[in-house]
Amino acid sequence: MNRKIGRYSYWIKYIVVGLDFLTIFTFSFWFLQLQLDTYLYLLLLASWFIIAKYTSFYKVYRFTSIISIFQIFFKQYLIYLLCFFALFGFFEIPFQKWTVFTYAIVLGSTLLIIKVLIFHLLKEYRLHYGGNKRHVIVVGHSKASFELVDFFNFNPEYGYYLKQIIEPDPLTNKINLEIVREYIQQKGIDEIYCSLKSLDSTQISTLFTLANNNFKTIKFIPDNHELLLRKMDLQYYGILPLMTVNQTPLDNLSNAMIKRLFDVFFSLFVILFVFSWLFPLIAICIRMDSKGPIFFKQKRNGLNYREFYCYKFRSLYVEDTEEAYKPVTRKDQRVTLVGGFLRSTSLDELPQFFNVLIGNMSVVGPRPHALIYNQEYTKKVKNFMMRHLIKPGITGMAQTHGYRGEIENKRDIVNRVKYDIFYIENWTLLLDMKIIFITLINAFTGDKKAY
Repeated sequence: MNRKIGRYSYWIKYIVVGLDFLTIFTFSFWFLQLQLDTYLYLLLLASWFIIAKYTSFYKVYRFTSIISIFQIFFKQYLIYLLCFFALFGFFEIPFQKWTVFTYAIVLGSTLLIIKVLIFHLLKEYRLHYGGNKRHVIVVGHSKASFELVDFFNFNPEYGYYLKQIIEPDPLTNKINLEIVREYIQQKGIDEIYCSLKSLDSTQISTLFTLANNNFKTIKFIPDNHELLLRKMDLQYYGILPLMTVNQTPLDNLSNAMIKRLFDVFFSLFVILFVFSWLFPLIAICIRMDSKGPIFFKQKRNGLNYREFYCYKFRSLYVEDTEEAYKPVTRKDQRVTLVGGFLRSTSLDELPQFFNVLIGNMSVVGPRPHALIYNQEYTKKVKNFMMRHLIKPGITGMAQTHGYRGEIENKRDIVNRVKYDIFYIENWTLLLDMKIIFITLINAFTGDKKAY
């Protein structure tokens, strides 16, 4: 049997752990000056690594997103600070508030910088120096497997080096396992990616055993897009494995409360400090520009497909603002002069912060469509109704990735739904903040689909 090769990350993890150990010990000694209380240093260090085991703090992979790294770090550090204050309270150790505050800020910032810096340095090392590689093969022929090949080829910073695509024999339409065996045993492969569509159950079992016996990582590529759209959990009924649909993060009560509190405070901030002085100016401009009401309201579908009135500043001439008006297109003659500015800067959406405050909408979520278009897209786009598992948003992940506004072809709505479902299944507060930040940047710099 061959020893598993190319496992640089094994040593990188220990380097990161060692740096965290030295950082916590040094800063604790420097700021807290507990030279005589060695057991407190040991307790602080032990608490950090016990928490890290619980939060999977050191399970950061080359494909981990930067948002996930921030999320894991803040979870880890907040729990550590709670343990820190609990220890000081238990041992009745006096401390100056400013000293502890400085310690918490400096230590947290340093640990975060170390984690992010190592993550980016490794990316640069892979990209520019070709190190820390994973030699991989892709077994099988399917749409999903070719998408994976494209990912490897167009993302060199992840360090995956594709050595071979092993396709089925054109005569038998089966994978030649001897070719796979040769690559695994003789050609320095680290990971095997297998398309389930190209393999039968016997071949899957053989490859699994072959990979395990040669200490290789094997991963299977599912081709059923219905399953890919939902996160799945592996559960056991006795010894029988079952794949079950996983709950979304916002099904968790604490996550839902965090998102709602964020929505309330953020919307209150916007209403009090932006809307309060901007509203009179926008209202005057709308009235001077064209006849009609200042606000436009229209029924939309929200959480669990319930209907609600969504509010906006009116941006169209009044004769065209009917219940089921056509979507606005580029250079649309129905858009007023002021309305064009409001739409290009997304200021027409400001009244929706009242929707957020009363609970019909969220700051971030899938954008709500007019009722008639919801009915149309439900028939044409698979899993479209999943968008209504959470409250609709003023902005959303699809909008920050180029899929806002007019639906010019089916791909636009399909990709919009894909981004919305990804957001629903991977929600974090940091992801909300990132989307809000990108939305603000687009509002100031301009979005080519904002018309």
